[in-house]
Amino acid sequence: MILKMLHMFLPRMNLVMFCMALFFLCGCEASFVPLFEYTEDNVFLFDAKGKIIKPSDYIPPEKRSSSDIKTEITERGEYKISQNNFVYCGNPGDRVFPMYKNGDQLYLLTEKDSDYMQLMIWNRNLKKILLYPHTNREAQSIIIHKKLHGIQYAGDCFQQDYFTCEFKNLDEKLRKHYRTENLLWIEKSPDGKLWIAELFFREKPSLYVLCDMDIGEWRELSKAIPYKPDLTQKKEVFRFIPGDGKEISGILSFPPIRFGRRNLPLIVFPHGGPQTRSMLIFDPRVELLTRNGFLVFQPNYRGSTGQGKKFRQSGWGAVGIRRALADIAEGTEALIQNGFADPDRIAILGGSWGAYCAIESAVLYPEIYHAVIAFFGPTDLVAMLQEFLPDSGANASLDRLQYGDVKDPVSVSALKNISPYYFTDRIQAPILLYHYEQDQVISFQQSLRFYERMKADGKNIVFIRGNGKHGFSTPDAEVAAYNQVIRFLKQVFHK
Repeated sequence: MILKMLHMFLPRMNLVMFCMALFFLCGCEASFVPLFEYTEDNVFLFDAKGKIIKPSDYIPPEKRSSSDIKTEITERGEYKISQNNFVYCGNPGDRVFPMYKNGDQLYLLTEKDSDYMQLMIWNRNLKKILLYPHTNREAQSIIIHKKLHGIQYAGDCFQQDYFTCEFKNLDEKLRKHYRTENLLWIEKSPDGKLWIAELFFREKPSLYVLCDMDIGEWRELSKAIPYKPDLTQKKEVFRFIPGDGKEISGILSFPPIRFGRRNLPLIVFPHGGPQTRSMLIFDPRVELLTRNGFLVFQPNYRGSTGQGKKFRQSGWGAVGIRRALADIAEGTEALIQNGFADPDRIAILGGSWGAYCAIESAVLYPEIYHAVIAFFGPTDLVAMLQEFLPDSGANASLDRLQYGDVKDPVSVSALKNISPYYFTDRIQAPILLYHYEQDQVISFQQSLRFYERMKADGKNIVFIRGNGKHGFSTPDAEVAAYNQVIRFLKQVFHK
């Protein structure tokens, strides 16, 4: 259920980046702070018969059985949902996703005529629509089996509104027992009696539990992870007001107290997507960086989800993308002004769309960023939109709305003006660049051409390539990459 929903929610680069985070394995060489082993064996799902399986054995629901619910995207960029004689169409750019069919009722998440994603229920017999509106939270999924048990929302944390006592009571028990503010119901058995919940923490990896709804009890599914958190670290939401007055927030993760709390080396870590967000939950990549003395800031810049449609769409087009990059820069400056970050030791790191943000930030704000790390990202937005690689999830209609029309000379010029490939002469910071040759989301040629142009300009760049797709090919490759990041930054910052 959740994985099927994610395929619809996350166009172009988002789903791949989500899965990278979901199945992330982080470790460390002896010369650095060791972490833990965290493999996809710690993630659990149900198969069609109610058996608990690993993701590697998972068969997407659409391959298990046929469905008469059709989803398409029109030439105008409208999500169109149809079932029998019922047709529901969003406005251009509005997200609409079918969630569940129960007899004569169809459950959709929609942001049509609303700033926030909300639940809509269509009753085919009564020809009636029921809405569950809200003004400041974004619906992410629903908890349902035969009847609606609750709605789940995504922001800095996951939240739920419950309509049945069994889920509400078990939620309270789980939060109290594990001392967590963050959980998500992710999967159910076919009979709806067993549910898997994922519990999230700020200071340690998430935990999966199998819940028996009849008796209100659970058992842990995750294998024991040999990980001891440093409780002197902290993670919090950092808010700032950029020049145009719109509040922006992000997740700020501090290193252990022995490194201090002021004037720290900072890694700005914009998320990929761009239509995703960073949350107040454990991230093993961030943990590795903070354990080695770095302050890490993950800004939810304009274009991110969880803060309403207007906020998300304000990051669209060349103007919106530039505004999003300004959000990242102004957040960085706010950390300097608050005394948290050392202005002479600031790096920016990202993967996929986050890698684009990192490199383009070095073009636009060379006075702020002193080092760049970019994993598998685009450097020429026009070429990215023209390539349509098989795993990109790209849709031409949505791309025209979100980025621009590559058939329009004015739009092409605007996109080139925010593509770092054409402005390598402005880059001052050294760059550590990663890309795999079989990438089917963002072409390997994006990084290769950029590297060649940087070298021709006499710039400081290291290019690490290899066999693999979008993301790291093996757990060991990701471990090696983050060890290389730390070595690179310590060398640049003379730390």
